[in-house]
Amino acid sequence: MLPLDNLSGDPEQEFFADGMTDILITELARLEHVDVISRTSVVKFKETRLTVPEIADELGVDAIVEGTVTRDGDRIRVIAQLVDRSDHHIWGESYEYLYSDVLQLQHEFALAIAREIGARVDPERRAAGDTVLEPAAHEAVLRGHHLARTRTHDGLRRAKEYFREAIAIDPNYAAAHSGYAYVCNLIANYGYESSADERPQARAAAERSLELDPSLAEGHRALAMVAYEYDWDFETAEREYEIALSLQPSSAETRGWYAHLQLALGDPGRSEEEMRHAFRLNPLSPIVGANVGWVLFVDGRNDEAVEQLQ
Repeated sequence: MLPLDNLSGDPEQEFFADGMTDILITELARLEHVDVISRTSVVKFKETRLTVPEIADELGVDAIVEGTVTRDGDRIRVIAQLVDRSDHHIWGESYEYLYSDVLQLQHEFALAIAREIGARVDPERRAAGDTVLEPAAHEAVLRGHHLARTRTHDGLRRAKEYFREAIAIDPNYAAAHSGYAYVCNLIANYGYESSADERPQARAAAERSLELDPSLAEGHRALAMVAYEYDWDFETAEREYEIALSLQPSSAETRGWYAHLQLALGDPGRSEEEMRHAFRLNPLSPIVGANVGWVLFVDGRNDEAVEQLQ
């Protein structure tokens, strides 16, 4: 799915267009037996002049979703179309919802795409936390994820504040708690703050997110990260990563972390399989590409590692 074009006429709403792209990709990533390309790779094509066939070749995909989003007060309008790699129109639809119904929009969008490509998705999947009672909380979550992508200390610190704000507005919003857990994990991973400070916060937030919505893949992933990187509880980490992947098979980030765990467990073959799958889902990411090389290096396949890293 390509980044949605912002037609709101307000440059300040770019974060919202990017956020809508993210949540639609996240919803599509729940489809079984379908590889959905990560946002990290598709963002390169924001405002691109390349043709659909050229983009499809670069990403290695059979079809592309493109569209626009307009936000006018408390109303959202998304216009999307599905085209094949030859730029032949397959499907198109327009959605208009109140901001408070944005999660219903993304769910119906994913169901429509699934029907067109013959993918399986559970139409009854309406998780306990799958509602937005307070639009301001949802907007704070979008801003939090927007800042988290910077991976800088300041960006992650500010992202954490936005997730904290979302929780204060709506304490029962599961995605706000999982976002907070995710950022706490990243802050510890990058060494910006101590793990002793951040990991317990991540654990508590992840557990709360799963109390509210047990089917939230991001909550299971955050719990797995704490178990693996802080507790050294590899059994729990493996179980939680596998649950996360069963709920969101096309998450390149989760597959990448899971691959690192498999390497720690002494299974470089499984690690390579998962990391290469992550690379298929995020083919333009130098980080994921380098991680494939790292797995090959640890497995003693130095020539292959050098080729991959180059």
